[in-house]
Formats: sequence, C-alpha cells, structure tokens
Amino acid sequence: MDIEAGIFETLALAAVVVVEFLAVLIIVGAALQAGVDVIRNVRDPGRGMQAIAKVRIQLARWLSLALEFALAGDILRTVVAPSWDDIGKVAAIAVIRTALNYFLERDIQQLQRRMDEPVEP
Repeated sequence: MDIEAGIFETLALAAVVVVEFLAVLIIVGAALQAGVDVIRNVRDPGRGMQAIAKVRIQLARWLSLALEFALAGDILRTVVAPSWDDIGKVAAIAVIRTALNYFLERDIQQLQRRMDEPVEP
C-alpha cells in the first residue's frame, strides 16, 4: 500500500468514527430531551396528549437525522474497503435504513396532521 492510500484510509476511518459518534450524540441527546419533556407533561396533565405527540414528532425527527448520519458512516466505511461483500452489506443496510426513515417520516406527517385537525367539542 502506498503512502497516499494509507493516508486516505486513515482519514476515511477517522471520518467514520466522527460521523458515527455524531449519530450516537444525536440519539442520546434526543432521548434525554424527550425523556425530560415526557416527565414535564406527566407532571402537568393539563397539557394532554397533544403535548406528548409533539414530543414524539421531535424525537422522530432527531432519530431520522441520526439514521442519515449512521448511513453516511456506513458509506464512508465502504469507501475504505470496497469488496463486493462490503458493498452488498452497505446496500442492504442502506435499504433497511431508508425504509426505516420512510416509515418514520410517514408517522411524523400523520401525527402532524392529527395535531393540526380541529378538536370537536
């Protein structure tokens, strides 16, 4: 392996660590914030289910972003060692994460529509 390839591989692997660490930070931060928000809503029952739905929407948006970062890390990892086996694994992971993201976004939109509907007396 020549020096340039070694430097590229080292930089790519460092980028993988940074990007995946960001995904973890996003998930942990979002979960902590959602937990705090849920506790606030439980202690103040006057806020109702709409407040909980807002927490779910915000958490889902953050999780969707974390999925994008995790996918970016997988793609970067494949750049370093692009065997057909690795490419196949990343393709499978990309399909699964894209499907998760699609359903997560759909759930967010459905929750948002329900929250926007007028409440009948």
